[in-house]
Amino acid sequence: MQFSNLCFCRNPHHIDLDLLQQDLIDHYPKVKATLPLFMSEKAWAEDERGRE
Repeated sequence: MQFSNLCFCRNPHHIDLDLLQQDLIDHYPKVKATLPLFMSEKAWAEDERGRE
């Protein structure tokens, strides 16, 4: 299984979930039903800020 759009930004452990979602949708249409389980970039940033 290969994801073409994996993108590592500022934090090397953080994957760009928008691109990952698009890859998942492209490869697996059924995954659309589970997308709310993914955190958006904004939610991730707010979560990180909340932990500081």
